[in-house]
Amino acid sequence: MLNPAFCACLLYSFIDEYETENLNETENLKELELPLLYLVLPLVLHKETRGTVNSRVHFLVWAKSHPECITSFAKRASAFVDITNEAIEFLLRSSSAFISDTGTIKVRKNVALRSIKKYTDREIKDCILKSRNIARWFARSGSAETIYAILGVRP
Repeated sequence: MLNPAFCACLLYSFIDEYETENLNETENLKELELPLLYLVLPLVLHKETRGTVNSRVHFLVWAKSHPECITSFAKRASAFVDITNEAIEFLLRSSSAFISDTGTIKVRKNVALRSIKKYTDREIKDCILKSRNIARWFARSGSAETIYAILGVRP
């Protein structure tokens, strides 16, 4: 699960869904802030937390309903910094993502990376789906500072 290619796939799914969600939100169009990427893997790859993620529930409501997920989050997030860096580097080197003129990360639309049908392992599919759920949460939840504060961490 900590393979840089797999983690890059999770980040790709997150960024792709975040961009899609923003296209649907014409009033509040905002670009993905790079620090948000450092929150994805600690949420998705922690099995207990992943099991509670549900994009039908507002992010703040989820955070208040699951203090057990928030309590240990700062330590997990810190442990995932190097893994997230490797995944971001993998995305950039493979040309699956690029840094825009405004300094934000964007993905190139890649049919192979967008499709989860090719995966047969249920846990892998679940991780990808949850990374998309988290993207919807973050796209609707304000700034990176707000999201970091809800999770009890600092960028």
